[in-house]
Amino acid sequence: MSELQKITPFHVDAAIRCFYRLYAAQLGKERWGDKTPSYGRHMRAIEQVLPEACFIHIIRDGRDGRFVAS
Repeated sequence: MSELQKITPFHVDAAIRCFYRLYAAQLGKERWGDKTPSYGRHMRAIEQVLPEACFIHIIRDGRDGRFVAS
């Protein structure tokens, strides 16, 4: 029986946690995260489903001259 089938009663939040927990375990990691850029527009919805979610906002400094097109 798959881990998702063991979730009773089935709830979307439990399924999301299960999916990412299995993904992290497959990669030998203790924690999981997702860096899909478009999720930034859905942070309130994500927070409602996964209230333990943490959001990290990274602002990159564009002054690094190594990637200047010539």
